[in-house]
Amino acid sequence: MPGPKMGERPIDFDEMTVRRAPTFQKWLALRDGEKIRYACRDFIKGNGNDEERLMRRIMIARRNNIRDHEMLKRARQNS
Repeated sequence: MPGPKMGERPIDFDEMTVRRAPTFQKWLALRDGEKIRYACRDFIKGNGNDEERLMRRIMIARRNNIRDHEMLKRARQNS
């Protein structure tokens, strides 16, 4: 069962950063019909909006990593 339709990109979406990500570089090297697995999801090159879905997943992971990093910095300062 497909998920909900994608809305507008979030305001903090940074396409240039996503396009430089190693996972996205691997995606660019794929031929149509080949797939990549990322964040427990399969993305098939040339299949509908899979490129946009992958970019959004990479951005979500980046956002989570930044937030976790900030929490660790605060915890270290308080120790």
